[in-house]
Amino acid sequence: MASGLTPTYLLPYPLQTDAVDVAGDAELLADATEIALLAKAPLSSPTFTGTPVAPTAGSDTSTTQVATTQFVVNQGYLKSSLASSIYSTIASPTFTGIPVAPTATLGTDTTQIATTQFVANALDNFVTLPSQTGANGKFIKSDGSLASWETITTADVSGLTTVIDNLSTTYAPLNISINTRLTGYTLDILDASKQIEMNATIANGLLIPTDASVPFPIGTTIIVVQLGSGQTTISAATPATTTLRFTPGNKLRTQYSTATLVKRAINDWILSGDLIA
Repeated sequence: MASGLTPTYLLPYPLQTDAVDVAGDAELLADATEIALLAKAPLSSPTFTGTPVAPTAGSDTSTTQVATTQFVVNQGYLKSSLASSIYSTIASPTFTGIPVAPTATLGTDTTQIATTQFVANALDNFVTLPSQTGANGKFIKSDGSLASWETITTADVSGLTTVIDNLSTTYAPLNISINTRLTGYTLDILDASKQIEMNATIANGLLIPTDASVPFPIGTTIIVVQLGSGQTTISAATPATTTLRFTPGNKLRTQYSTATLVKRAINDWILSGDLIA
């Protein structure tokens, strides 16, 4: 350098080519470099902002190359037949294997899926009902909902007893009962659906009472058997009130002959069987 000249240093932009202090220019360069680096992403675990872009790899590429959204869509996994065989539809799905779901609380009454555990719990609580201690309790009905016990009153019990007592006059039993009589006899309400066996050695009569005295239900059927040697004649206790229809007669033909009485209407009976006039 010629004697008497001021030293000149060439520094990058934005520094000027001036005669400057070396230390000051170095500091400016460091600041500019730091600002430039702040706009860059680090190589290790970078965090991008905005909408980063990258080259799209070819379909079925299997490397560590970055996958763009275009690459994923191009693969078509969510549209393929493979996807339909793995995932179910929202509407009316058909599951395979052993699907599981959360178990609803006992007594739940919604459209939530019922698991086998929910059903088992409901059945256990339906069979094992809580004991009643006076106050109305709760129990699980067959539909899974909660219901209250109702207090049974004396009137309820009385009404139930009446219904039970009248069953024999309303419905025919599976096995009929036998009422054996040694002499003439007038039918009783308890003879409905029974077999009346007239076991006498002399002539005898079986009488049908009026509906006013013994209100047999319409449809009542009674079997009559002449068990003894004495001939049995079947007739109305009050002929003017009760009609008995038969042919050819209203007498049982001989020992062990059988006939059937059927009440077809109020005070109107039909007699059929092994009869003579």
